[in-house]
This record gives sequence, C-alpha cells and structure tokens, in this order.
Amino acid sequence: MIDQIKAFFTDSETATSPQTDFADNIPLAAAALLIETATMDGFFDTTEKEKIICLLTKNFDLETDAVEKIIDTVQEKGDNPNQVFSSSQIINKSLDYEERIIIMEMIWEVILVDGDVHDFESSLARRVAGLIHIKDQHNGAAKKRVVERISSLSEDN
Repeated sequence: MIDQIKAFFTDSETATSPQTDFADNIPLAAAALLIETATMDGFFDTTEKEKIICLLTKNFDLETDAVEKIIDTVQEKGDNPNQVFSSSQIINKSLDYEERIIIMEMIWEVILVDGDVHDFESSLARRVAGLIHIKDQHNGAAKKRVVERISSLSEDN
C-alpha cells in the first residue's frame, strides 16, 4: 500500500503540497473518512485529531506537515454529503481487499480513541465497510483487533 501512496507524492510539487483534489488521492480520501468518523458524534477533539494524524503518518508514510495540510484541505471542503461515498469509491478502486481492511481498522481506531462508541459512529463504520466491499465478519474482526491493541496498550501502561 505504501508504494501506491508514494506514487501520489513523487514529483516535488506534490511532495511538499499534497493534492487538494480528492480524485485518486488515497490519503485525502482516507482523511475524509476518518474526519467524518471523528465528527459523527458531534465533537472533533484534539485526541481524535492526534489519532488521525498518527494513523495517516504511519499508514501512508507521510510527514506530519503533509498530513496536517491534508486534514486542513478536508476541513476546508466543509460538510459535503457525498464525501463519504466519493472517498469510499476512491478507496475501493485504488486499494486491494487487505488494504481496505486496514482503512476499516483506522476508522475503528478513531471511533474507539475516546473510549465511547457512539451509534452514529458505528453506523458510519458499517456504511463505509459496505461501500468499500468489506464483509461484515472482516469488519467485525478489524474492530476486534483494534480493541485488542488498545487493551494491550492499556495493560502495558
């Protein structure tokens, strides 16, 4: 997945300034889904933003500055009712099944970062899973892996 992502940032212009067009921009599409997830409960706090920055930085091998520009771009686009659908379509056509499961894990990490699963958040996760053609049992397994990771981190501290 990282090789595909890096292909979007190969020339010097996009390396310093990520594409602002959603078309075929996987990090931007993923950020849009994660931000939509974070705001579903009516709040987008710093814990959720920091989690999104961490996830995008790690999974797409991007610098923090680039990720913050991506987040700003998504937020500037504002509330777009088609954003979930269009972002999901980009993810669906650009990533293979296992990579799309990673996107679902990222979504569950954002949902679970505040320790509370809001009905709207879990509904969005199910909707995105359907849009990116992830089977219910694989979506459930993705959630379970995230819960286990969070639990093991809690036990280590």
